[in-house]
Amino acid sequence: MTLFSYILTHDTGFAPNPFGGYCTLACCKPIIRLSAKKGDWIIGLSGKQSGNSLIYAMKITETPLTYKEYFSDIRFKSKIPDFKANLTICKRGDNIYKPAGNGFKQLKSLHSNIIDGTENTENKTRDLKGKYVLVSDEFYYFGCSHKLPDDLKFLITGRGHKSKFTAKQISDFISHIQKQPRGISGKPTIWPRNDNSWREKKTDKIKIILSRKGFDSKAGGYPSPILKNGKLLSLTIPARDSIKYSDLTACDGLSYFDIMRQLNSKIKLNDKSKILTKDIECHLDPDLTYSTYPRKTGWKPVFGQIGAAQSHLSKNNVKLNDLFLFFGLFQKTKTINGKISFDRASQPIHMLFGYMQIGKIIALNKDADIPNWLKYHPHARDNRIILKNNTIYIAKDKLSFNPNIPGAGIFKFNESLVLTKKNMKTSQWELPDIFRDVNITYHGNKSDYGWNEDYFQSAMRGQEFIIDENDEITDWAVKLIESNS
Repeated sequence: MTLFSYILTHDTGFAPNPFGGYCTLACCKPIIRLSAKKGDWIIGLSGKQSGNSLIYAMKITETPLTYKEYFSDIRFKSKIPDFKANLTICKRGDNIYKPAGNGFKQLKSLHSNIIDGTENTENKTRDLKGKYVLVSDEFYYFGCSHKLPDDLKFLITGRGHKSKFTAKQISDFISHIQKQPRGISGKPTIWPRNDNSWREKKTDKIKIILSRKGFDSKAGGYPSPILKNGKLLSLTIPARDSIKYSDLTACDGLSYFDIMRQLNSKIKLNDKSKILTKDIECHLDPDLTYSTYPRKTGWKPVFGQIGAAQSHLSKNNVKLNDLFLFFGLFQKTKTINGKISFDRASQPIHMLFGYMQIGKIIALNKDADIPNWLKYHPHARDNRIILKNNTIYIAKDKLSFNPNIPGAGIFKFNESLVLTKKNMKTSQWELPDIFRDVNITYHGNKSDYGWNEDYFQSAMRGQEFIIDENDEITDWAVKLIESNS
């Protein structure tokens, strides 16, 4: 780990830009941006005349982005400057290099010629020499309000930057900074007096999305199995996506194909039944378990969406930290003489089988730089890259509300995960009463779906059921995950 310290000559909220939940360094300091890596720390101090205050500190929490990646990343659209807006925060965006041919167009910003918005070639050349944008969601931004303690005076430097520190000095700095409040504590030094747009909003509430996935009577033709050990094996739907069921590892040395062949000799594809063979391909999505498929370094749980379903997610402002709860059609199985079959004494049910908290959202289009580990995914294939609104959701490493639990995973069978009300039709659910007072998309008052007297009639169509932000619903989801992970 390296610690970089430098003097910040103009603290405007532009470089760094601490807004939108991320502190980013996209302009200035090209040498630092060229050499800094994930896990390194960047420290900006005011000059001697201003008392060498600690303006900000950021830990780089992801692999530095190229300018192309930065501009196309949905997370950072709010950092594209907008000089038509009244608020200062909108004009201080650092996402100013728009891909154009083999190069970049510099947008109107604090680094362009501010009067007419034309490109400032000197600033552009210096910025692009840095090649990368540094991103942090673990940052401390004070503006001019944080005096540097005497025992951290070793951070002070002259021109350029300083990166040679002892292990003890680095430890002393980290010990100090991690006692401070994260996020934005003060406004930038150069900022209009009566403009409070710099103030960080309170943490947004988490949206819960009930996301329908896996086999059903039309796609696949039968339920996904609940295996004898309680394993929920969500059978991903058939599609011509190069990955075969025989490529996917299920459990006990068996592939998805091995288990499916025992359950049913046929599969329904495009509403037509055909013989199940080893060559039949599938749509591996969501992809939540490392052991399912051969992985490349850097793999994370991932989920893709496109078309009307993605438009629905976008229209309802599904964002970072929101939580997908995946549900599907399942049925219990039994094993006799080593052969797995459905337990006909049990009924098919809707139940929750997995979860994913959103850590990153990527618009996968022809201009996107797709990480190598992600190129296997069906939404990263050429036939979808060319389509409008093709989007990838990548899981957080750990849950924001419980850092001891991975950001995505598969549940084992538990009655608390069952949605279908006992002795009722599959789509007739038993939900806690707290759901009665919230809006769930596809289940409005004017639809045929929603609450009846003693059950919830779930919509027959639609993939993404988005629940209004609600503290009680969030608490329910949190407890559900914590008790089943």
